[in-house]
Amino acid sequence: MDKSITSQAFPNEYNYGISKRDYFAAHAMQGMLAACVGWTEQEQKRLAKCSYMMADQMLIERESDE
Repeated sequence: MDKSITSQAFPNEYNYGISKRDYFAAHAMQGMLAACVGWTEQEQKRLAKCSYMMADQMLIERESDE
């Protein structure tokens, strides 16, 4: 199993797929957004940044879990 931070999720013969970082960030954001309504633009930017921070940590943990 490829545990590289730069590896792709769901690649096929037509494209390389979404990066695992983007995939993890999207799911982290989805969970955080479930409880949010009416956020300001500043709060949305903070959420996006936090989602990528969570994705980065998930990738680090994934690589260390050998």
